[in-house]
Amino acid sequence: MVSTTPTLSINAATPGYSGQPVGYWYRISTSPNVDSGAIVADSGWTSSTSWAVPAGILEDGVTYYWNVKSLDTNHGIYNAADWTRSFEIDKRLGLGDPTQPYETFGPGTVNLTNGNYVVSVGTPTVDTVGGGLSAALTFNTQADHVQETRAWKDVRTTGSLTPPIF
Repeated sequence: MVSTTPTLSINAATPGYSGQPVGYWYRISTSPNVDSGAIVADSGWTSSTSWAVPAGILEDGVTYYWNVKSLDTNHGIYNAADWTRSFEIDKRLGLGDPTQPYETFGPGTVNLTNGNYVVSVGTPTVDTVGGGLSAALTFNTQADHVQETRAWKDVRTTGSLTPPIF
């Protein structure tokens, strides 16, 4: 799945004994056992048979698991989900996917399917006691840059830089 804001949908449950509406609770976890794993997002109780995951929660390259609990709102009869579905976020930001068309443009490469522009540069090698040391820096225009943004916000608001935790 390319989107980090998918819409999860289910078929409507049969209304309770009195025909009252059914409530649904969508839950997403990084654990295959959603009931015991850490929940990364949940809808809270809703009457909708679909739920759009809010922006800023799901991350590229992670597999997520989800299920839905239901509730007969008139009688308070609660049903735990007896199924779990999974999906993986893959924004296709790298250059190694042979199913994607690419074009070199200036110093970088453009993914012609999603418009992502990738630029990579290497640093000079420095000789050390344990061997050479160098770094490769890669920038994707569509990658999430949350850590950098948080660090620079700290500088502007507090006057000091708190290194991002990775």
